[in-house]
Amino acid sequence: MRRVETAFLVAEGLGFEYREPVLVEFSVLAAAGTLTILAGTNGAGKSTALSLLAGEFTPRHGHVRICGGDPRKARTRREFFFLAETARDLHWLSAREAVDLHRDLYGLSKTDGLPAVEALSRLGLGSVAGRRLSGFSKGMQRRVELAAAVACDRPVWLFDEPESGLDPEGRLALQDLLLEAKARGRTLLVSTHLGGTALRGADQLIVLRRGRTRFQGTVQEAMRVTGCMQLEVRDSTEALCERLKQTAQEAGAQCAEASLSAAGLQRLMAPADGSS
Repeated sequence: MRRVETAFLVAEGLGFEYREPVLVEFSVLAAAGTLTILAGTNGAGKSTALSLLAGEFTPRHGHVRICGGDPRKARTRREFFFLAETARDLHWLSAREAVDLHRDLYGLSKTDGLPAVEALSRLGLGSVAGRRLSGFSKGMQRRVELAAAVACDRPVWLFDEPESGLDPEGRLALQDLLLEAKARGRTLLVSTHLGGTALRGADQLIVLRRGRTRFQGTVQEAMRVTGCMQLEVRDSTEALCERLKQTAQEAGAQCAEASLSAAGLQRLMAPADGSS
């Protein structure tokens, strides 16, 4: 896959309302090879912001540019992949056909992006590529959509709550895909209401509350502002966890109880013999 050096996303002063304002003065600048996380509780305005960025809605105020163009225009729409919070209903298609449909919509040749089966294999669905989506769980359908994004490999990726429906293995696969895409120079903007490992590799964090930007900066700046951070330690022991907690308490920090990480849960869920 080619590396993209110039892709970028710009939004300034976006506003949108139904009967009341749901998004006020939203701005973001994301360069090529960066991951921006848009966080907030349910109803904070994340989906509205993503829909405006993707040209699904027309902003009442402000403007959006993706790779220098208007996302509502057909030419610009070829430059980004929008993963909506709700999966598209393609139940009559097989997984391979669904991915190929996305490739066809972007007018991709056989040498562009990844072949459908290879993209599906990246998401653990290579062996069921010929099965219809009507027999897939919600999480499997979400993986098919993620495979479509990988296969199309647009310069800009806009993902609205992509972890929805995914199991721990799927969430870890999603994080790996995002970091790999970032390394190839893609511009990534991903919304979530999760913290912790969902923020791994993020260059910018934007937090919305009731349609307004409550915080915008780096994850490190957010940790300094809140005084809260999460440290994931793998291959650990209870004794080590207790030592880390004691060290933190001696430094005057308050420690919550240690809990199992997503990686740890995945280990428990994986087959003991390594089979699928």
